[in-house]
Amino acid sequence: MNVSRITVNRALVELQALELPLTFIQGKNRYYKTSLSPQKVYELCKEFMINPVAKSYRLGEIPDGVSDRSGMSALATYSMIGDNPYPTYAIDREEARKIKIDEYKKLPKTEIPECIVQVLRYKIVMDGVIDPISATLCLSDKDKDDPRVEGAIEETLEEIWNGKWNR
Repeated sequence: MNVSRITVNRALVELQALELPLTFIQGKNRYYKTSLSPQKVYELCKEFMINPVAKSYRLGEIPDGVSDRSGMSALATYSMIGDNPYPTYAIDREEARKIKIDEYKKLPKTEIPECIVQVLRYKIVMDGVIDPISATLCLSDKDKDDPRVEGAIEETLEEIWNGKWNR
């Protein structure tokens, strides 16, 4: 996952602070361990999950080097739902600085963008698409209220529980 030991330890400390039965300490080491199914872990942690989108840009052009799909584009990859007429991409903060995202022309909500670029707090990518759980978390509340999107989310989560993306 390309994260440091400190980041992993911080995540384990947070899980322990939330009093979730997912960590244990042996000596000086902290470990993640559970006998729960992935679905049960998801249900247990769901209320603590936040939208990973730090900032979203509606752009008139697709920035060079941006290719990882996010949001509705990612959900369309994972399910049978159609994508928006414009793609949604994911970048992390370092990529945002590198491509100088703030220098691109931003479009108002009244215009259809060439793309939407979401700057994520974290980015886990599999084959050019952010992970399925993050993809569902990146959706707006308006999108999640659509019954078709709701069905696509359920379909995607069901595929996770059945082990489709286990590696």
